[in-house]
Amino acid sequence: MRRVLLALGLLLLPLTAGAQCAMCRKNAENANPGFAKGLRVGIAVLFVMPYLIVGTLGWIIYKRMKQNAQRVEAGAGDGGEPFAGGASAGG
Repeated sequence: MRRVLLALGLLLLPLTAGAQCAMCRKNAENANPGFAKGLRVGIAVLFVMPYLIVGTLGWIIYKRMKQNAQRVEAGAGDGGEPFAGGASAGG
């Protein structure tokens, strides 16, 4: 549980950062302060989304592998094949 909280904290750390270089920030603030805030939020969202997608896919793969391992241990597996239908796919 501690590792999960640490990983989540590290993923959210960039959200607290300025999320842009000093030159971009200066130019955006000179244009309009509201625009600068929107730009920072947009950059943070674009930065976080790939991590969320990869994390979700990793979680789904983990859960499926865990379910397959439980089936094999219970004797409901097809000889230890990781995917259903793998033995009969060759024809």
